[in-house]
Amino acid sequence: MWMSRPERVTLSLLGGSLLRSALEQFRGAFDYTFVDTPPITTVADVGLLAPHCDGAILVIEMRRTPEPAVQQAVRTLQTNNVKILGTVLSRFRDHRTQYYGRYYNYY
Repeated sequence: MWMSRPERVTLSLLGGSLLRSALEQFRGAFDYTFVDTPPITTVADVGLLAPHCDGAILVIEMRRTPEPAVQQAVRTLQTNNVKILGTVLSRFRDHRTQYYGRYYNYY
């Protein structure tokens, strides 16, 4: 299988001992370490990182992330035995509070 140079570099960084060592150092120095990755449905990075992490937190963007993409991400994580620790719903707007927001925005 042919890979471009950037793909080979990424693969060697994510699958290499330097990353494993860094994550182990973080584990010893901090209570929590978050590794921000591209969406699981677009690249293989998560599959390389997941074995070195305690689990994954799914970030779902309100009104933008399609439900089938979320379902595929969950299936991929489950297939790779990655524990799903929770989710974050980003860009959520509760339109029921607009009445009060109109008045409190002045402060």
